[in-house]
Amino acid sequence: MRYDEDTAGGLMGKELVKVNENWNVLTCVKEMRQQAENVTRVHSIYVVDDEDRLKGRLSLKDLLTTSTKTPISEVYIKKVDFVNVDAKDVEVARIMQKYDLEAIPVVDEMGRLVGRITIDDIIDVIKEEADKDYQLAAGISQDVEADDSILDLTRARLPWLVLALLGGFISVHMLGLFEGAMDHYRKLYFFTPLIAAMAGNVGVQSSAIIVQGLANNTISGSID
Repeated sequence: MRYDEDTAGGLMGKELVKVNENWNVLTCVKEMRQQAENVTRVHSIYVVDDEDRLKGRLSLKDLLTTSTKTPISEVYIKKVDFVNVDAKDVEVARIMQKYDLEAIPVVDEMGRLVGRITIDDIIDVIKEEADKDYQLAAGISQDVEADDSILDLTRARLPWLVLALLGGFISVHMLGLFEGAMDHYRKLYFFTPLIAAMAGNVGVQSSAIIVQGLANNTISGSID
């Protein structure tokens, strides 16, 4: 409750397995057995120091194949992906998608391990972002559902509809400037629907490419 619900701190769970870098393998296994009783699923084993700061992660294979007297500091993996408690849920989702992570640790401003986010926690965020991207590609500027009121649905679509209407008036005005030529060469009238349809297709394709770029984070910028 200390963190906003759309941040890593609001999404994270407190259940995790962590070991101290100063322990040996035997002590580590004993502590893990006790901690695992309160954890539904063990995705990763995190290594911390005496101040609870995240230092790395521990491979289960290395733990099983190493002498019981070996210090954890000699076998743990120092490279570990993590997010800050204030990181936005969208950023967390992108990191987990990019590196195919099942879970990611969360640290506070002091670098202390405070929780973890699993793929189950972030899947709703991914779905919401996909829905927003789909609506944006369809020309809907607000987050709406099919069962929303007519007023809400109209308000979400109105800006793009007004823009399309304005474009239509401009097209009619441009055609009016060439009214003489159109009357003289009446065959040109057959090409006007083709030009309008092509313009629509170009617009749809362009918007789809832009929205895809925004979704994949290959295009930066604000769409608000």
